[in-house]
Amino acid sequence: MKHKSFNVEQIVAVLKQAEAGVPLAELIRRVEISEQTFYRWKKQYVGLEVDQVRQLKQLQEESTAWAKNLEWHPARRSMSPHPRTT
Repeated sequence: MKHKSFNVEQIVAVLKQAEAGVPLAELIRRVEISEQTFYRWKKQYVGLEVDQVRQLKQLQEESTAWAKNLEWHPARRSMSPHPRTT
């Protein structure tokens, strides 16, 4: 199956169509996704509106950035549980 990128609005729209009663087989054929992809999206985004999903993704990205910053921060690297004595 051809790999296609979907933005948040498109994913939420597909889930809303499924909630509205569009048969799953027809929906995944029309959108050209696998059933596995549909259920993965459903697990992640069910019940959320577009703005909520965007906010969730933004928070996840910020959290990842903060974690990377802390991991590579020079002050953090110089701190160790066992300080050296000379």
